[in-house]
Amino acid sequence: MIQTLVSEEHSNAALSLIGHLSEICAPVLLYYETGNALITLHRRGFLSAEDSYKKFIQAKDIVIINTVEPNYNEAFKLAKKLNLTLYDTIYVQLAKELQLPLFTADMKLCQKADREAEVIHISKSKV
Repeated sequence: MIQTLVSEEHSNAALSLIGHLSEICAPVLLYYETGNALITLHRRGFLSAEDSYKKFIQAKDIVIINTVEPNYNEAFKLAKKLNLTLYDTIYVQLAKELQLPLFTADMKLCQKADREAEVIHISKSKV
């Protein structure tokens, strides 16, 4: 999500992907992680306080986001199994349950979770 709000390595791919989707399924955690990333960018001097807040509002106003919660018990087990954070495995577990692909800019997540769900690096999305 953050790649659609600030200029990063895979921003163009993320924006293209978002433009082709009719719906995004994500846990509510997405908003917290996005907000935290924007606050961190502000604290490091990459965004003004006003810009970081505007971008947070933009993220919250994306109407195609459907918040869905995964089975947290299974996500916890998956975190231990894959040696990933619970934050990451919440997304993997959700993709697994919904049988939908998980698009990410995190190569480590792609490599570790590809046997559990369809995890696609944003640079390899075909849109």
